[in-house]
Amino acid sequence: MLLLLADALLLVFITLSLGVLSVSGLEKLFGLPVPANILEIFLTGLIASGIYFNMLSFWLPVNFFTLIPLFILSLAVLWFFPARVRQIRYSIRHTLEYVFSPPNRIVSLCLAATLIFYGIIPSGNTDSAGYHYLSILWYETYKVVPGLANIHARLAFNSVSFIIQAAYSFTRPLGQSIYPLNGVLTGMFFAWLVLKLLRTKDLRAGLIYAVLIFMFYRILLINISSTSSDALVDICMAYAMIRLYEILVSGKAGLSQFLIPTLVILYSVTAKLYAFPILSALPYIYFLLPKKEKKYPFFLKVSGICLFLYLPWMVRNYIMSGYIIYPFPYLIFFHPDWQVSFNVLKYNVFFVYSDRPGVSFARWFFSPQLFSFRNWSANLLLLVAAILSPLYWLVLYGRSRKAIYSMLPGWLIIYSGLWVWLFMVGNFRFGAVIFSLSFIFPFLAWQHGHPERRPKRFSFLINLLFMLAALYYIKTGYSKPSTYPFTLADCWLYPLKDIRYKNNKADFPYATLRNGVKLYLGDSKHECINTDLPCRLFYTGEIEMRGDRIDQGFRTIKDETLPYYPFIIK
Repeated sequence: MLLLLADALLLVFITLSLGVLSVSGLEKLFGLPVPANILEIFLTGLIASGIYFNMLSFWLPVNFFTLIPLFILSLAVLWFFPARVRQIRYSIRHTLEYVFSPPNRIVSLCLAATLIFYGIIPSGNTDSAGYHYLSILWYETYKVVPGLANIHARLAFNSVSFIIQAAYSFTRPLGQSIYPLNGVLTGMFFAWLVLKLLRTKDLRAGLIYAVLIFMFYRILLINISSTSSDALVDICMAYAMIRLYEILVSGKAGLSQFLIPTLVILYSVTAKLYAFPILSALPYIYFLLPKKEKKYPFFLKVSGICLFLYLPWMVRNYIMSGYIIYPFPYLIFFHPDWQVSFNVLKYNVFFVYSDRPGVSFARWFFSPQLFSFRNWSANLLLLVAAILSPLYWLVLYGRSRKAIYSMLPGWLIIYSGLWVWLFMVGNFRFGAVIFSLSFIFPFLAWQHGHPERRPKRFSFLINLLFMLAALYYIKTGYSKPSTYPFTLADCWLYPLKDIRYKNNKADFPYATLRNGVKLYLGDSKHECINTDLPCRLFYTGEIEMRGDRIDQGFRTIKDETLPYYPFIIK
């Protein structure tokens, strides 16, 4: 764990430094102050990191060597922006003193214990062995590979989260990959929410923030020690919409307040495409801007930022899959020889998206392989509560009309995203943030309309809830099938490995490609994380190398998807 901690500190140092540089650049570009807390500076730094790594990947593997220029740049930030650096140091020190002061110590210790425990235990994310680890290793080992989707379609999902994690994995020098991003990001997000809980003097606001924290426990804890891109996209969406609520309540709607939430909304789509419904918030944000800030230069500047954000990401999509926005079969302007076949793409999205309303929803909620009554019932309860959230507005209408009028458009954006999820996706974890916010937004309006000073017993209740939550989630995490027995001696230096790592490389089946390159073939007894690259998890047809080297890419020469997977046909 010491290596993971050191890597996490390096990630924080570089990303906050890039955030300071980026926020200063935004202030000069738009000619206005951009207020930003630690979480916002960190998210802004992640945006800059993603652009840098995406662009660099066209020529070089994204590994620890690519951190050297960023580290030098971070040292320069210390020299050229001393006032901002001092402000960050003061903010961190003041926050730590506040959250660990005697009145707040129990809540903070329980939160810290829960986060640390989930950072120690092995990953429980079932998709990590399927393609997360492999995607990151491909990005870390090779520059962007043409036709990588022909090896395994999900390797071309191209989440910006994976390419950032590739830079901080240190696989070659350490002999084991380490992944600090989700732990750092989740810790900062929960610290941001807990600060809101502890600082509010309003009873209802405190209860609502406590409910939000416990709802996000279910969504985010499982991914702290994993490589899943869900953590980044969920936190981006949750932050942006909560921040939108705060701006609406404050009545200070202006570009300086909206700028970072807008960038985070744009960025979230590059983390995972299921964030696209949140893009509908952008026209509303534009509507709220003062007239003097809606001039032509504003569009030009925002378009330039979008170009830097999306163009490298889309080019990477095209190189790895042959599609501009993968895995959607749209915007196909060219047909390179490495383009993954449409049948492979269809097979890939079959388990995530549906062509018919409600099909994927039913498949997810009633699949016997995924059935767990406790999780199933909790998920269904949250979904029903979110769907019924219009009724909460009707009940609260007579009490909080002013707050309702200001917040209703923001809620409508979230609620429309709920129905997009229901009819297009159906996988619960892809909609969990949308459900949570759809359910909670009416109550935010309720508490805003009727502030009520919290009683003394409120602190006792919150302390008790956090203690019970810590005990419950630690017990739940310890009893997961993916958590095997371990001692401090097993993890004091290196983080614990995923339970699916096994020493069965010697008998791993393979086929031989051009120039003697071995293409390992995963099966029920052999997972691709236990051998070298390239490794193929599912057979969808014959493939070949496009040249003599792996980084020259792969192409399909015979598509056999339908004979092996006929169920993808409507």
